[in-house]
Amino acid sequence: MRLQAHPQGSDVPVPSRVLRMRELAAAVGLTAVAFAQSPGKLVADTKLDLVVAPGEFLHRALLAWDPHVGFGQLQNQAYGYLFPMGPFFWLGQLAGLPGWVVQRSWWALLLVVAFTGMLGLTAALGVGTWNTRMVAALAFSLSPRVLSTIGPLSVESWPLALAPWVLLPLVRCREPSQVRRAALASAVAFACVGAVNAAATVAVLAPPILWLLTRESGPTRRRLVRWWAAGVALALAWWLLPLLVLGGYAYPFLDYIESARITTSVTSVLNVLRGTSDWVAWSPSLGEPSWPAGWWLASSVLAVLATSAVAGLGLAGLASRSLHERRFLLWSLLLGTLLMAVGHAGPAAPAARDLLDGPLAVLRNVHKLDLMVRIPLMVGLAHALAVAPVWVRRRWGAVVAKVPPGWGLPGADAVLRVGVIVTSAALVVTVAPAL
Repeated sequence: MRLQAHPQGSDVPVPSRVLRMRELAAAVGLTAVAFAQSPGKLVADTKLDLVVAPGEFLHRALLAWDPHVGFGQLQNQAYGYLFPMGPFFWLGQLAGLPGWVVQRSWWALLLVVAFTGMLGLTAALGVGTWNTRMVAALAFSLSPRVLSTIGPLSVESWPLALAPWVLLPLVRCREPSQVRRAALASAVAFACVGAVNAAATVAVLAPPILWLLTRESGPTRRRLVRWWAAGVALALAWWLLPLLVLGGYAYPFLDYIESARITTSVTSVLNVLRGTSDWVAWSPSLGEPSWPAGWWLASSVLAVLATSAVAGLGLAGLASRSLHERRFLLWSLLLGTLLMAVGHAGPAAPAARDLLDGPLAVLRNVHKLDLMVRIPLMVGLAHALAVAPVWVRRRWGAVVAKVPPGWGLPGADAVLRVGVIVTSAALVVTVAPAL
């Protein structure tokens, strides 16, 4: 029997079958959200020819030169679609499914993978209750970055969706006998990230590296690091070697695309914490938003308030000394925020932009590091929602006890009810574009 822990310290037995059914219902709900978006219509998501003719696209991805575009071109990281996105669409076509159904199935898979990964990670960290972990997992899978990119550029949300799965085996590794299996399971999950965008893929390694650095030193950690490094090296090899070959022939397109001044123009600390650090979401095209959901989340006053409230709850949870693995989570949050926001403003901003336009040009789109911030904030959210009842009753009860009875202050239960309403409203507004 699986137990659902309550913040008061008691454990209320809940049959695991019931919990599994609720988790399944949430996954079905996320799938319904994906299929509810413009049924019957194809969207130019990432690569339209991958959706329309996946077999031909994958065949061309095996070649460096593509004569089908313009007067021919040297393909840029097309091999990254060889796994897992390309085969998914190819198998869907072989099964005779309409293109839009395969596309929505990919979106549904992305949402469910993000949800189940965060649910498992919060449980492995021992954070929150089952209910608050569910809320955090849903908030993670429908975070502003996911809702902004899942239609026009879903492949950029895929690394974030898999990031908890890459970290999870390392968190679950408790005994020396589990080291090899944990390391290799993490490496396999990392291989599933694919390689459509090298920078976004490599960013997934940041949380596991921080996790390993914050473990107690000793032979177990050294063995875990060795096995994990070996597995990750194998997972990198299938696309890193072609990338090095491509680098010897490819045109230096990084010199002629968006500059660091553009990519960091919206990466204020508040936007980084809210999850609206992608500059494309802020960019209208011919007077209309390029990414409607991203534009609304970035600029709507209601969305700003809601996403700020959710981020604030996550920060409150991270500030709690009772949070498990607080050091690792804070390091991830602080480092991710610093790397994304340092080029936005302040005395270090010019030097940071020069680096991003120079030797660090491949990392210019700093919003790809959002997962370093989103994971700890959602873990903090699960913890904050779990401990809030105890905290409010203790602190507010102390306040009420110190004031005269005639003041008519509401009781702790009334304050909690208001808090639940406000929090629920903020979470609903945050995921409103999906609805």
